[in-house]
Amino acid sequence: MFGLTLYDVVINLSYLLFLVGFSLKDILWLRIVIIIAASTDIIGRAWLAPEPLYSDIIWCAFDVAVNGYQLAIILRERSTLNFSDEEKLLHTMAFRNIPELQFRRLLNISTRQTLPNATTFVEQHSELNSLIVIYDGLAKVEVDGAVVNYMRNGNFVGEISFLTGNSTTASVTTLMPTSIFSWKKSDLKELMNKDSELHMMMHSVFSADLLLKLVNHTGGTTSNEHPVAREDNGEVCAPSG
Repeated sequence: MFGLTLYDVVINLSYLLFLVGFSLKDILWLRIVIIIAASTDIIGRAWLAPEPLYSDIIWCAFDVAVNGYQLAIILRERSTLNFSDEEKLLHTMAFRNIPELQFRRLLNISTRQTLPNATTFVEQHSELNSLIVIYDGLAKVEVDGAVVNYMRNGNFVGEISFLTGNSTTASVTTLMPTSIFSWKKSDLKELMNKDSELHMMMHSVFSADLLLKLVNHTGGTTSNEHPVAREDNGEVCAPSG
C-alpha cells in the first residue's frame, strides 16, 4: 500500500522497539525489549536487505551481547531478593518508591545498629560522614541548644549534608533506645554514581522527605510538644542535620 518492502517493515519495527525499550522505567524489561529490537534489526539487515549490512549487524550483535549479559545479572540478583520483615518495613517507611533490586543494593552497603538513650549521633556544625534513617525510636533535634522538633520512624537524618556537602545545621539526640540504618557517604555516592536509576530515585526520595518535614514542621509539632503524647501516625518530622 505504501510501497514498503518486508525489509522496511522489519527495520521500522526494530526502531519502534528501541523507542519502546528506552521509554521503560523497569530496567529488566528495558533490557529484554532492547535485545528483541536489536535481534529484529539483525534479521532485517542480514537476510532481508538487498545486501547484508555487516557494520550494522555487528553493532546490533554487540547490543544483544551487552544487554544479554546485564539481563543475566539482573535475573540472578532478582532471584535472591528475599527480604526480612524488618527490611520490608524499612522499604515501606523510607524507600517505597525504589524498586526492590536497587533497595537490595542499598541494604548490602548499610549498617544496622541500636543507639542507647541520650546518644547524640549528630553534632551541630560538624561534618557528617553518613546518611541515616531512623528505623525504630525517637530523637530530638536541637539548634544552638534549643529543641526545635522530634524525629522518629522513617525519617532521614543528614540528607541535606549528604546532598550539599555542608556541615550539619542541628544536633540530633536519642530520647529512647533507637534503631537506625546508616550508609557511609563514600559508599552510597559510589553506588549512586554506578546506577543512574538509583541516583535519580534517591534524589526523589530526599525531596519527598524534605517536603514532608517542612509540612510537619510548619503545621505540626512545636518545640515544646513531645511527639509521644500525640495520637497520630507517628510521622513526626523535623529539619535534619
